[in-house]
Amino acid sequence: SFAAAPGIQRALTVGGIECRGIDRANFRVLVAPARPAVLVECGFLTNAGDAAKLNTQQYRSKVAAAVARGVADYLAAR
Repeated sequence: SFAAAPGIQRALTVGGIECRGIDRANFRVLVAPARPAVLVECGFLTNAGDAAKLNTQQYRSKVAAAVARGVADYLAAR
């Protein structure tokens, strides 16, 4: 759900994870899904700095925790 995106972005930012903003797109996973959907891009493997961070369990856990926190905040507010 697009409504969940600001909370996820906020949690990522609070967690010290760079965020490039929120956008809408017609990606198949986002168009008329059976359940609410948000696509989170956590970095670019073609970027050496992003790839190095994404290759560590610590960073992946940090991103996952922030996304979970954002979803939980969204659900709690409903």
